[in-house]
Amino acid sequence: MSNELPCYCARIKEKRTTELFSEILKKLKRDRLYRDPNYSAKQLAADINTNTRYLAATIHTKTGGNFNTLINNLRLLDAKRMLQSCKYQKLSLEEIALYSGFSSRQSFYRAFYKAYQTTPKQYRSSASETEDTDEIIFDATPINQ
Repeated sequence: MSNELPCYCARIKEKRTTELFSEILKKLKRDRLYRDPNYSAKQLAADINTNTRYLAATIHTKTGGNFNTLINNLRLLDAKRMLQSCKYQKLSLEEIALYSGFSSRQSFYRAFYKAYQTTPKQYRSSASETEDTDEIIFDATPINQ
């Protein structure tokens, strides 16, 4: 696989890419749209008044990944926060998976292990409230659900 960007990515100006990516993250995080397993790139593009091609190009340029990778990373951050918090201790791992937008416990476990090299259960057991959870892991390979 080549490291070159598709030609449509090169056509978007850097300033516009930065602005659009900021809008994308703001919309996804503020409204927690990543928690909706049926939320699509088409819906996001309409929500921020752009088209899916610009959306895809912007996400690819900024992260090296695609829409699904970005959504899964936001879900993982959300789940990680819940696993660390005393507030969510009574929730099962399956409930945390569903609340954070994963369609099943299996897809959650698979994505979590791929990102953090530990299971959600092991992470919950060793997590502390002070751990940094704001990193977004961008891997160009989509997480298969």
